[in-house]
Amino acid sequence: MKNHQTETAENLIITAKDLTKEIEDAVLYENSIHEDAGDIFFLIRKGIIKKLIVISGSEETEFTGESISADEFSAVMCDLTHRNADAIRERFSFTMPILLGNTNSYGFGDRLGNAGPAHLRSVRNSGFRPVLAQQSIRELERTKRTASEVMDAATWSVFQEGYHEGFGADGDHLKTTGDIDRMVEAGYTMFTIDPSEYVQDDVKSLNKISLESAYKNLPWDLLEDTSDSLLERFTEEPVEILDDYHLNPTPEEVMQGMVKYGRVVTHTRNLADYLSKRWPDHPAELELSVDETQDPTTLFEHYLVASELNRLGVELVSLAPRFCGHFEKGIDFKGDLDQFRSEYI
Repeated sequence: MKNHQTETAENLIITAKDLTKEIEDAVLYENSIHEDAGDIFFLIRKGIIKKLIVISGSEETEFTGESISADEFSAVMCDLTHRNADAIRERFSFTMPILLGNTNSYGFGDRLGNAGPAHLRSVRNSGFRPVLAQQSIRELERTKRTASEVMDAATWSVFQEGYHEGFGADGDHLKTTGDIDRMVEAGYTMFTIDPSEYVQDDVKSLNKISLESAYKNLPWDLLEDTSDSLLERFTEEPVEILDDYHLNPTPEEVMQGMVKYGRVVTHTRNLADYLSKRWPDHPAELELSVDETQDPTTLFEHYLVASELNRLGVELVSLAPRFCGHFEKGIDFKGDLDQFRSEYI
């Protein structure tokens, strides 16, 4: 015996199919069929162009498009515009990004805006949440897309696929407060700070005197610490990572780590403070990316940056290190796989 919910879903599909048949050369995306307040919504494809169909019980609708009639149906066929994407997000909360926190996630860089549905199919039932809208400022400039266009492509993708499990939206490689504003205004919820300009990559070439001088001249007021107390904190006793795993950095390793990343910490804190104060009501989570440095990130450097930011009140959901080897387009990874496995784990 069918329940009411099943009957409703079947009726919606029948209605969408009936109307689609009346539209020349139209193909229905069945997973996109949704109902809200008595209105029916779904996507079709005509050739390579996708359209939103809205069947409304009211003559007035917030969606802009071309009125169509077919037998008993009156509806609007809409382009997938930014205005219509905004209206869909108002109607269906699952088409807006959410905070993913520390759950398993996978970032998809859909640079052209047409791969979202395939990405969603690949991640469904995998145990991973998709970070669907993920573009850096650099990528936006090169592809001539806006942050809103990337977000809209993600919205239409989850609507087409009927994906209700939640997705992330990452403003990637952000360097300035203006970059943050740009992504907040487009609705992004994850903000990846790129502090590459503040990394001192030549620390291994510094002699003892130069290293000690560079260490002493770090902005200790902004770090809210002193050079002596930090050194003592990391060298007086082993740093416990797990019950049976400890780090034992030497004074030289601590100084090298801080000279390399000390200003990264202060820059990241400045941007984190700006985000929370300028946009206090916007849902936001932070990632820090140091994956474009000259040398791979050591385990101690990773811990040092994360722990110092934590001490200063900056909460990260992710810290992207510079792994050994190279990740390249069309190659995936070039380098020592055994070393990569051991460092990743």
